[in-house]
Amino acid sequence: MDFLLDNWYWAALAVVTGTWLLVDMVRSAGDKTQLSPVEATLLINREDAVVVDVRDIGEYQQGHIPNARHIPLA
Repeated sequence: MDFLLDNWYWAALAVVTGTWLLVDMVRSAGDKTQLSPVEATLLINREDAVVVDVRDIGEYQQGHIPNARHIPLA
């Protein structure tokens, strides 16, 4: 107990970061509309996912994912 009292700031940091990670994990588990970069890479490499780029033509020409299909949002 003395350790926690002497180092309360480290204990508080551990609680805050742990809580932040848990909240992020719960939020991402419920929201299936967005992919993480790792999930997107796995889908593209393993399951031949199709990437649709909806940016303007100028932004698309500046740079895009190889083999991405361009369908302007407008």
